[in-house]
Amino acid sequence: MEFNDRLKKLRTERSLSHEDLAELLGMRRQSYAYLESKIEDKKAETIIKLASFYNVSTDYLLGVSDFPKPFSNDEQKFLDEIVNNDLKEWFTNELNNLSIEDLKKLRVLWELMNK
Repeated sequence: MEFNDRLKKLRTERSLSHEDLAELLGMRRQSYAYLESKIEDKKAETIIKLASFYNVSTDYLLGVSDFPKPFSNDEQKFLDEIVNNDLKEWFTNELNNLSIEDLKKLRVLWELMNK
């Protein structure tokens, strides 16, 4: 499915008109309608090709994310769980219970994972 088709599908699934969405986004109706036109497909295709070439996510290229590598579904699920306050609280408590030596090991592991 093309970029413009996805936009249209998402908008219509929410029963929004071009006018509705343009108003929500603070833009003119014509400007939003342009995004759903085939004209934008080439820009989206170029972004996808660049992301593939550099092996980074499209979100990274577009400035949506600071993480260059795309996340797998499992990684994204894990990150979503971390945002959950219960897990965040658990993680914070666990970190507080670690010795200084264990915290240093954890930091080395974290740095290795981010290389």
